[in-house]
Order: sequence, then structure tokens, then C-alpha cells
Amino acid sequence: ASSTMQGTAQKTKSKQGGNVSGFTKKNNKTEINTTQVNNNDVEAEAEADLVKAEADVELDELTTTAKAPAGDNNDVYIDAFPDLSSINDIKTYDNLTSLVNLDIPVPNNLNILFMGDSLTRYQYLDLVYFLSHNGTWVEPGALPSMVYQRRNHSSWNSFYDFTNSNLKPYEECDCFRTEEDIMNNMNLLNENRYFVDVERNNSVAYLQKFGAQYPFKTSWNVTDIHKNHTLVK
Repeated sequence: ASSTMQGTAQKTKSKQGGNVSGFTKKNNKTEINTTQVNNNDVEAEAEADLVKAEADVELDELTTTAKAPAGDNNDVYIDAFPDLSSINDIKTYDNLTSLVNLDIPVPNNLNILFMGDSLTRYQYLDLVYFLSHNGTWVEPGALPSMVYQRRNHSSWNSFYDFTNSNLKPYEECDCFRTEEDIMNNMNLLNENRYFVDVERNNSVAYLQKFGAQYPFKTSWNVTDIHKNHTLVK
């Protein structure tokens, strides 16, 4: 019985020892494999970070190119606006030129929509004249006027024709207006303007919209706005 017990103990010890030894080897192997996997993960993560960093740089360059006019500094345009403290001092055009730097280069990559009444229209006309005349602003005393219908224009349709002709070939004007009692004939009033300069990648539009009681109107399909049109007179 004693011999049997000793033999069983030896076998058990031997079996346990083999299991412990095998587990250790397995652990060693597992640890080696884990280290290799970890190393691979680190390398893959580093490569992914590098790719992301390169993509961020490219995106930043593209964004900068899209935002900033070619060869120009955005500060030029920011500095052109008057300081908030001096806005109330702007009373006349001459006064304006002393407070604002109007001698600025023509920007690129503009995409602007004006929507509103006649005051908004004149802001649009002033800007697109500048964009289409190599950085020259409308002369406030010039006749006929680009930015005031009542100054030396025989009719509204004459004003549309004059302003549109001065902005060719960049502008298409979906414009018509009855000369009789306009407030009671708003359905006979339409003025939407579309300006595009492909070379400078500038796009500016004016959509006429009065108060809430008057819906927005257009005569053209949106796919046709940049095709050649003849004004109705």
C-alpha cells in the first residue's frame, strides 16, 4: 500500500510538474506573441497618425487657398472696414473714404447671396461693379447712376437695362417692373440678379424679397439662370 501511494504521488508530482512546465512555456510563448502584437499595434498606430497628420496639412492648405484670395492677405479686407467707434462719424461719401480703405485688390473665391429690398439691391450692385471693374468703385456722382434708380433713368426697365449692360458678361438679370401703381401690382415686379466671374471664381446673387406679405418670385428655372437672356422692355 505504501509503495502504491508513493508511486501515485510520484506520478501526480510528475504530471503536475509537466503541467506547470507546459503552462510556463505556454505563458512564455503567449507573452512573446503579445509583445509582437503590441509592437505591430504601435507601428500601425504611428503610421495612422502620420497619414492623418499629412491629410490635416493638405486640408489646411486647401482651406487656406479657398478662404484667402490668391496672392493677397485677408487682413487687407478686414482692415478696410471702419472701426466700430467711428461708424457714427460716417455721414457722406467723402467722409467714408477718409475712414475706410477702399483701395483693396479684387478678391477671389467669393460665394455671396443678397436677399432683400432695394437697399440690398444697391449693396449688391456696388459690390459686383467693384468685382467686375478691376477694383474700381462706383462714382457716387456719376450719371446715369449704377446705384440709384431715380438719378437720370427714365424708367425702372431703363435702370435694369443700364445696370445689367454695365455688368456684362458677368451678370444675368431676371428683371421686369410695371411703371404703374406698383404697390397694387406686385405681381408685375420681378428682380433677381446672378453674377458669376469664372476666372476669379466669384459668385454673387441678389434675390428680391420684400415683407412677409409678398412671396419671392422668379421667372426662370434655377438651371437656366446663367444662360444668356434678353431683358423685357
